[in-house]
Amino acid sequence: MEAATLPMPPIGMPNVWASPEPRRPAVFIQESVLIPDWIVDHETFRTWATSADCPEKSRVSFIGNMIWVDSSMEDFFSHNQVKTECTGVLGPLSKTDQLGYFGSDGNLWTNREAGISTILDSLFFTYASLKSGRMKLIAGARRGYVEVEGTPDMILEIVSDTSEQKDTTILKAKCEKAGVSEYWLVDARGFQVRFEIWRLHEAAYTCTPTADGWQVSSVFRRSFQLRRENDSLGNPRWNLMVRQ
Repeated sequence: MEAATLPMPPIGMPNVWASPEPRRPAVFIQESVLIPDWIVDHETFRTWATSADCPEKSRVSFIGNMIWVDSSMEDFFSHNQVKTECTGVLGPLSKTDQLGYFGSDGNLWTNREAGISTILDSLFFTYASLKSGRMKLIAGARRGYVEVEGTPDMILEIVSDTSEQKDTTILKAKCEKAGVSEYWLVDARGFQVRFEIWRLHEAAYTCTPTADGWQVSSVFRRSFQLRRENDSLGNPRWNLMVRQ
């Protein structure tokens, strides 16, 4: 009997599934994401996720000994514009108060103790966290830093249709285990906006807004409220309000 012929990968895709001794089947998702057969644990996932072979446009995560893939596009109003507003407020605030580094999505965040590596919507960590080793910048194979490792002071996630379970339950629990001081959660898909700041207290998250609906942040030493308005075309416009 003739040996079966393995299919050729798409142009530009490494032929990782033709390994002579595959550890497990390679996984090819929607002709855009190829998860090689040599990814068998957290460390091998990190090696691939920070390499040039990992697609930049796809959100691929390692959470709880599972690989999560979200190849959907962000909704412009309920996700992209919310993230833009939060970045536009929290980024300058971090710089003005000389607190630390606020980062929007693009870098891989890893916490070994919690067993997680994922690309977040946003995160923040103080200069003190970096100096103490609580956070580390991991250099890429070519140049620059492509991964941050450790325990950030704050993480922000914006819920989409394909990330609801991950953002509201699984990732939140992992951040709690990792000791992340604040977990910010936004769900702007409906008319009623869900905006919560979960603060770590005695190794567990609690969320208690003020009587007038503001969310208190110990990390930024301010209170916040996310408000939805309509622009001149009738589309959603977001305002992250801040008060001392």
